[in-house]
Amino acid sequence: MEGMADPAMEREAIIRLFSKLGDDRILIDHSRGLCCYAGCPGCDFLNDDGSYKYSKYIYAHKSQVEANDEDEFVTAAVIPYYAYRNVGGDEQHTTRWSQVLFPKKQRMIQENEFISLLKSADCAIVLNSHDPMVPEDDDFNQKYSKVIDQIVSKPSSLEKVEDGDSREKYDVWAAKELWKVLAVSAIDGKVGMTLTKAQAANSFRKLVKSDRGTIEGIGVASFEAHFLGKKV
Repeated sequence: MEGMADPAMEREAIIRLFSKLGDDRILIDHSRGLCCYAGCPGCDFLNDDGSYKYSKYIYAHKSQVEANDEDEFVTAAVIPYYAYRNVGGDEQHTTRWSQVLFPKKQRMIQENEFISLLKSADCAIVLNSHDPMVPEDDDFNQKYSKVIDQIVSKPSSLEKVEDGDSREKYDVWAAKELWKVLAVSAIDGKVGMTLTKAQAANSFRKLVKSDRGTIEGIGVASFEAHFLGKKV
């Protein structure tokens, strides 16, 4: 950030940004988009009982599990790289980022809208998820496939900056940095004037680091590292 770079405030702004876009769950389509969900006989993506093969991961703080209350907190642990996913039957997921950035079924937004939408979005409790994809444990509570003990940041802890004007400037900086990532054209590699939902999903996909074992989503550590140049 030109003329006013403060590493601590940059980090807080990036984490705040993640807290506004991250989800507490992710759906993994075992067919990788190949299944038509028409119940075709002999389909490789059907279970023996006729249901579709998929995995669902829900991330929770340990206090949620102890209280058996999935809705106790609004948490952000992963940004899926899809906007919406239906894996057959009633199992579907509309991601938080798609709802925040494309409200009222908007198909395209401009940078000023993008920044405004992020500024007005609510923060969630951010959970640390270096390795968010783990097998479900039937011996534990099936509602929670990943229990994360460490909370990276709560929204309240990020509101301690006395200079509210400076905090807003860093939030705008973070939003503009994200725009540079999401609005890049797949054709010429240049940052465009508009952003579509499909384009955003594809750009989030490029942020995912497969060598960390993450599937179809990015955790806060990798998200932060991308913008601040840290190694994870």
